[in-house]
Amino acid sequence: MAYIQKGNKCELDGFKFDSEPERNYYIKLKDLKNKELIKDFKMQIPYNLQSEFIDFQNRKVQSINYIADYVVELNSGEIIVLDTKGSKATT
Repeated sequence: MAYIQKGNKCELDGFKFDSEPERNYYIKLKDLKNKELIKDFKMQIPYNLQSEFIDFQNRKVQSINYIADYVVELNSGEIIVLDTKGSKATT
């Protein structure tokens, strides 16, 4: 199944979202939290996947970083890292 990126930036509750699907997922998570079906969620959490280092040829290799759209804490304490994507393509 192909996916396309929706570039429609939007805003809700004072937060800016890169796409409508990202905003819609925020609405869903907010509803789940209000219904106490999840414990909490956070947005735009940075992760360092690999620190900068010097390779065997004495060259600097840049760090690799990732920013998760959402980090969700379930009522069980389990943590889920989520990234939203564009909508399904109609091809």
